Amino acid sequence: MTSEIRGARPEDAEGVLEILCLAFGLDTEAARPIFYGDPYYALSHKRLLSVPGSGLVSCLTVVPTLLRIGGVPVQAAGVAGVATRPAFQCRGHAAALLAATIPALSSELGFPLALLHPVSAPFYHRFGWEYTSRFVRWLAAPSSLPSSPEAGCVRPVQPSDWPAIARLHDAETRTGTGSFARDLRRWQLIRLPVPDRETFVYERHGEVTGYGVFERSDVLHLLEMVGQTADARSGLLSFLARQPDALLEWQTSPALLDQFGLSWAGLSLGPGVMLRIVNLEAALTALHPALYAPVLTELAAALTIQATDDLCPANTCPLRLTSDGIYPARDSSGPWLRADIRTLAQLYLGDLLPSEAPISADSPQTLRLADRLFPRRDPYVAPLDQF
Repeated sequence: MTSEIRGARPEDAEGVLEILCLAFGLDTEAARPIFYGDPYYALSHKRLLSVPGSGLVSCLTVVPTLLRIGGVPVQAAGVAGVATRPAFQCRGHAAALLAATIPALSSELGFPLALLHPVSAPFYHRFGWEYTSRFVRWLAAPSSLPSSPEAGCVRPVQPSDWPAIARLHDAETRTGTGSFARDLRRWQLIRLPVPDRETFVYERHGEVTGYGVFERSDVLHLLEMVGQTADARSGLLSFLARQPDALLEWQTSPALLDQFGLSWAGLSLGPGVMLRIVNLEAALTALHPALYAPVLTELAAALTIQATDDLCPANTCPLRLTSDGIYPARDSSGPWLRADIRTLAQLYLGDLLPSEAPISADSPQTLRLADRLFPRRDPYVAPLDQF
């Protein structure tokens, strides 16, 4: 008898909770209110694998979000909580569940993209995911930061500050790549009390123009910081300079480091989010009006793209990008490129230029056209956007 893979039903809720607690070593009674109180809780977005005679064995959760690419929000599925009962681990159940879920993300739930923050990148790479973003890790003593009287304008967050914080985040990220267009549910999660987490704001003349979030552990982990003005940035840094911790770590983007005037000495790079394109045509169509059509119109050009994808055969059909739309192509005539679905994820998010990627193209001119369509965008996903 074969296992069954399906969406969750109301009677499955406690079984899913049990799997998660067993797999991650959680106390069930402590985890229950968090599980059911999750603002993204929806059984329709939980996938299950059951084994005849053993019941539910593996589960995963799909978290809906909007990923910005060149400022354009694209629907994406965050994949989280991939778990298997300890007695059934190492038998391929999670792999089977994941392989069946990938096409279902598009056909059943309507997502063109899937994102995750991996525990084991090689495992997810097998299923078509690829790293598509990076962060820089800045590490220094808080006392090395500049001091300013503006620190006096920094205070702990108050409930009335959150709308201003949301506006600051949106203004900072709306034109970039890799950030999420945060909805009320995402902000509700960020606002939840977390041990050793603090949110602080810079307020001057009654206006909040900066904020930051950090967690204390072995070091002071700065999770996010936004300063709308030079005074706000100075005040936020000065506030951090007064913290008693031995070390401050900030995983952020090069652009934000430059904005805050922090030194690049001793920086290290780290991998960010992994992206999987589950519906190539829908993913390209989402960006076409704002990002592809202007380039193709300017150059009076078109480009055919063909992917290789072992799990989503529909993605292997050639697609023709033209100035007025994206259409199925009969073949790869004319300017064309071919690439694995993993490589296309890197091009799509702007982590890699086509001319630098392991792809096939019919000519150097086609690569130059592809570089215009898929420019480097330096994608960055903030820690508070993890799921």
